[in-house]
Amino acid sequence: MDPMSRFFVVLIALLSTLPLIATELNPVKPDNKPGQSDGKEPPGRALDLTKLPPHVRERLAALPPDEREKFLQNMRHWESLSDEERKRMKEFGRQESKRMREEMDALANAMGLANDSEVRKHFETRYREERRKVEKAVIEQLRAIRKPLLDAMHADLKREFSPATPAPMPTAAPAAASTP
Repeated sequence: MDPMSRFFVVLIALLSTLPLIATELNPVKPDNKPGQSDGKEPPGRALDLTKLPPHVRERLAALPPDEREKFLQNMRHWESLSDEERKRMKEFGRQESKRMREEMDALANAMGLANDSEVRKHFETRYREERRKVEKAVIEQLRAIRKPLLDAMHADLKREFSPATPAPMPTAAPAAASTP
């Protein structure tokens, strides 16, 4: 899974458990507002995973080491965000989940799948898996398109903003000696 896809998958998973995690990691004290550190721990501190809800610890343990580290980095990043940034990211996650749910429901209904059937549950699982693959492919295609465009933009900006090399000073031609 490429980093951008993994980021969004982890972000959505994090957003769904964030209220529990935030409360466990940073309890509100009388002089400590939610989302603020009490100043006793440095910003890059190690997370106390024992405070995470059991279902989050299980999911975290099941991740490969590189994805687990990325998840933990995302948690640290989340803690460093302002309340407004968190709010925007939560809203984005909600909108994406809602849009995917609507598309999935529309397709399932068009196929005549009953809402409470095992087939429907299996369909939803497969839909999410296939949707992740599609999103990953789209992101890879965008990266392939973006790279040459960014390279060209970088070259243009370097040309435009690099200090111009001064043109060599023209040497004065020796004055022609006049002959009487």
